[in-house]
This record gives sequence, structure tokens and C-alpha cells, in this order.
Amino acid sequence: MLVQAQDIPVAQAGPAPQAPPPAPPSEVRAPGPKGSTPGPTGPGTLYSIGQPTDEEQLYLEYINRSRANPPAEGVRLATTTDPDVLSAYSYFSVDLSLLQSEFNTNPVAPPLAMNAKLLASARLHSGDMLTNDFQGHNGTDGSTFDQRITAQGY
Repeated sequence: MLVQAQDIPVAQAGPAPQAPPPAPPSEVRAPGPKGSTPGPTGPGTLYSIGQPTDEEQLYLEYINRSRANPPAEGVRLATTTDPDVLSAYSYFSVDLSLLQSEFNTNPVAPPLAMNAKLLASARLHSGDMLTNDFQGHNGTDGSTFDQRITAQGY
């Protein structure tokens, strides 16, 4: 097959393609004394969060979601379609406009983490309320929040 010269593509005039610039020099930490290893020195203390249930972990995630973006959480709570939540709103006469405006005043806050001692204290108090069919801040023995967490070594 013969091809005419005008059908052969010709390179356009202009600057020739160039290679990218060389990579910047890499930064390397100067070696420490012989035999040393990077990282913390001395014995560490292992932090235990206890053994939260899936539901307890989920509640913590809800709390942290709210702390990360309070106004968005206010909207989420005010516009929920969950029938159980709506029933509670009705029972407690929740003002949804007020709820949203109050969430809008909350500052962003860092996330919380589980704590084994607080978890134990909360579970004991929840068990007390369930066993004795009541809801309250003080235990049936008259214990306060501060007393209960101190008793757990917090």
C-alpha cells in the first residue's frame, strides 16, 4: 500500500518534552549511639480500656461523633425518624428547635476513650438501677458518682 506524503503526521513545532525535575534529596535521621533503638525509653504502662460490649462501644462512637461536629449532631437528632426516639421526644416534650440551637453552641471537643475503671463503675450503677427498678444519679446505698468512681480506683 502506498501512502502519500501529506497523509503522514508531522510533529508540531514547539518546545520539546522535558523530563521531570530530579527528586529532592531524601532526609535520613542521623544514627543514634550504637545499640540504641528509636522510641520510648524505660518501662511503659499499658492502658486498658476494659472489655466494652459492642453496644457500649457504639454509644462511645455516638458521643465522639457529636463532640466532633455538634451542629451536625443537633440536626441529626432533630430530624430522626426513629420511632423510639420520636416517642421519647413526645413523652419528654422535647423542643426540637431548642435542641438544635443548644447543639449549635457546643464547641468541638476531642474524642473520649473507654476507661476500665469508669466502665466498671458505670456497670455497677446500671446493675443497681436495674435490680432496684429506679433511675437516678445516686445509688440505692446513697453513693454519688464521685464515690462510685473513687471506689473503683479512678
